[in-house]
Amino acid sequence: MEFSINKFFEKEECNSVIEYVDNIGVPFSYNQNETWDCKRIYDEGFKNDIINRLLLNYKNNEFKLWFDLNEFYIKDVNISLTKYYDGRWLDLHLDSTSQFTTVIVLSDEFDDGRFSLSNSYTDINNTEKYHLNIGESISFDGSKIYHGVMPVTKGIRCALNIWMTNTDFKYRAVKINKSII
Repeated sequence: MEFSINKFFEKEECNSVIEYVDNIGVPFSYNQNETWDCKRIYDEGFKNDIINRLLLNYKNNEFKLWFDLNEFYIKDVNISLTKYYDGRWLDLHLDSTSQFTTVIVLSDEFDDGRFSLSNSYTDINNTEKYHLNIGESISFDGSKIYHGVMPVTKGIRCALNIWMTNTDFKYRAVKINKSII
């Protein structure tokens, strides 16, 4: 199972990202029974800032990956902020439209909420679990590695999720009314 864990933001930057996305993000849900709250970011300037930071850190050898990012031609990017609390979780799944997924934890005052990875679909309790510190990211091929989030038992786990594709797929804005805490 190929994945990488890297430092992406400092703690102060994490708080700024949460505040910014809370102000400009658009509530999003695939269905009414989601176990997490989500806001999508459609601001192209914000997306470009995140991708440019990733590329610069990779170029400066501060962001390690299992593949050569210089050979991955990013054609489209989708970014969202998710919040898990009150026992909320995300079951194991694959990203149908992301060959390069990066999740950055933006908060640290929560219990559990570990990130889960598996080469095959299984019960989330039977996966490899990773505790990510505030500002740390985990990157992997979201179309091939099953991933999810363990239930958050206390506090609020905020994460910035970045899906990147090197195909001609285009992420489009989908607006669904859903309240975010």
